[in-house]
Amino acid sequence: MLRRKVLRDMKENKGAYAACIVVIVIGLTMFSSFSIVIDNLTLAQKDFYQEQNFADGFAEVRSMPYREVEKLKSIPGIKDIQGRMVEDVRVLMPNKDVYLRLVSVDPLKENPINGVHLTEGLSLKNGKMEIWLDNKYFEANKLSLNEEIQMVAQGKKHGLRVIGTGQCPEFIYALRTSSDIYPDPEKFGIAYIPLESMQTLFPNQKAVNHLVFTLQPGASYSSVEQELEPRLKQYGLESLYPRKNQTSHLLLDGELTSLQAMSTSIPVLFLSVAGAILYIMLRRLVEQQRGQVGILKAFGYTNGEILWHYMTYALTTGLAGGILGGLGGIALSFPLTSMYQVFFNMPGLESSFSPVYFLASVLLSIAFA
Repeated sequence: MLRRKVLRDMKENKGAYAACIVVIVIGLTMFSSFSIVIDNLTLAQKDFYQEQNFADGFAEVRSMPYREVEKLKSIPGIKDIQGRMVEDVRVLMPNKDVYLRLVSVDPLKENPINGVHLTEGLSLKNGKMEIWLDNKYFEANKLSLNEEIQMVAQGKKHGLRVIGTGQCPEFIYALRTSSDIYPDPEKFGIAYIPLESMQTLFPNQKAVNHLVFTLQPGASYSSVEQELEPRLKQYGLESLYPRKNQTSHLLLDGELTSLQAMSTSIPVLFLSVAGAILYIMLRRLVEQQRGQVGILKAFGYTNGEILWHYMTYALTTGLAGGILGGLGGIALSFPLTSMYQVFFNMPGLESSFSPVYFLASVLLSIAFA
């Protein structure tokens, strides 16, 4: 009898209960979708950094002999350090201002720092005028493997053959200048080229101008920086910074922090509003049905049974909102993850059904209700 009464009362006030369910659904959709996206981004970031040996520190100098880089490995706390040449060049394309950042790599080096995850193509070989392109630039400009692109280096025109595409943790969020806000893969990309080929393009620059290094387990970056900085000053040190200040990592980490804040504060706000609405509705309902409560007690219903009867209104509303919100959040996580795939270029960034957040949404909704 009490179940029929609940259904009858909720049907008579279906507009108010529906509005309350909508508020719960909005809050839990944001909670579950943002939480799933955070997990997707964090897992992809962690795996990518580990697999490609992402650097713990970065340094930019004007010019440093390649042989001098090896001597820096003696600094306490440094696990490995590698030097490379990095130069921006203009690509010759009709009616377009297109640039590439050439980053030298050692094709013979095993587990290099900031290694490139090859998505398709062949391995690079020393001395060959061949490159890997980052996959976003490759796709945006509709290039194909074995195609030759023309570019200008030190005032001379050169042709470089594209033999592969890849992704690197250093350029998850590739910006040409610090004033840029969003990556524009159609106008700027990253190219990876063997060091010997790079030196051919820039014959006047036989030295490296970028260094990347990893730290020993338990080593402090600040102590390594104190030892490294004076030794790099003689080579025209321009900047020395840890991973946390590296552009791509900083922007990805900032986005994760922002998502984490929104996935907590906004759902709590919506659920609190829903809880307040339910409280007001139930309080008015109980006041209106004092006579019915007396009749129920006359028929032998206990205080506990009557209390549970009125709690059923809130629990039914919370359960409905939790299920719909959990399912809506899981559904929304797929397009949200796809949106982040456009901005953050790293493998393994995919969404999937998450029973954990579905269950968490239902329990949160019931608890607030």
